[in-house]
This record gives sequence, C-alpha cells and structure tokens, in this order.
Amino acid sequence: MQTVECATFHLNTWDIDNAGLGNVNNQYGSVNQLRNDITWNNINFKTILGEMFEKYDKFNIKLSSIMYSSIAAPSANPATLLLKVNVAGLPFSNCTYHSGTNSNSQYCTMGSYSLGINGTQMYFNDDNVFTIEKPPAISSIRIYLTTLGDSVPNWATLGPQLDFYFRIYGVKKDIC
Repeated sequence: MQTVECATFHLNTWDIDNAGLGNVNNQYGSVNQLRNDITWNNINFKTILGEMFEKYDKFNIKLSSIMYSSIAAPSANPATLLLKVNVAGLPFSNCTYHSGTNSNSQYCTMGSYSLGINGTQMYFNDDNVFTIEKPPAISSIRIYLTTLGDSVPNWATLGPQLDFYFRIYGVKKDIC
C-alpha cells in the first residue's frame, strides 16, 4: 500500500464572526450580512502543508465535510436551501470550466449540499478533488454559497455558523 502525504485544515466562520452577528470585516476576514459569503485572510499554507510546501508544486484539494449550526427557518422556498459551495482565492489548475460561459473562471464549485434547519455535518466522497498549483505562502480564501441556479440564497434570516473541512494531498511530478 502506497503512503500518501496529506494535510488537513478547516475554516470556521466563528474565527471571523465570533459574536454571531454577520456583516463583519476584521483582520481575520469578512462575513456578509446573511453569512453566505465568507473570506478568510492570512491562511498560512506553509504552516498547513509543512514539508509538503517545498516538496510539491501541485496539490489536490478536496472539501471533506461541512458542519453547520442550527438556524431559524431561512426561507419558505426549499430551492434556496440547495446550495453550491464555491471556492475562490486558490490557484486552480484546469478545473474551473463552466459550460454556461464556455470558459475557465477564478472559482471552483467544490461541492453541494442541502441546508437543513437542524445543525449537522455533511460528508463528501472523494469524487470532488481539484488540482491547485502551489499557493502563495499566505493566502486568502473566499467561500460563497449559491443556489443550484447560481443565484444568492434568498434567506429571511442570518445563515448558520459554518465549518469547512479540507484535505490537501501532494501531487508527484511524474503523475501530472
């Protein structure tokens, strides 16, 4: 069995919005009013990846799970609870093609899920793996949620606190 080098990290909205108010912008990042557009600043990939940072030029990244707190009923329309997890700020490599625009974009849809009223954790399988070039040592990551139709969720209340869990694997040069 081959050993695969892997690093894990998670991004938590509480790190930015610890008062749970939404509409926050501070040194840790920003959270919009409905908590469906979040940016984390100063993500230290050199620390996350350790020795892998110097060893590899490309990495595979996957969203492994999302955990969220319970919320009040966010909408009467169930279609606004089916969400895509869009990630920007990473140097994606040939995995951001969108058929609607017939071009690559600066973000990648890393998964989708159905938001329930009771808090839970959603796990993702290994199908949604994306390749990135070596990121800058210090980076910002933006995660924004959209409906399946790519519109902003029309929630009546503040969205839940969210935890996003990621795994990053080094890609050997002879594989690419």
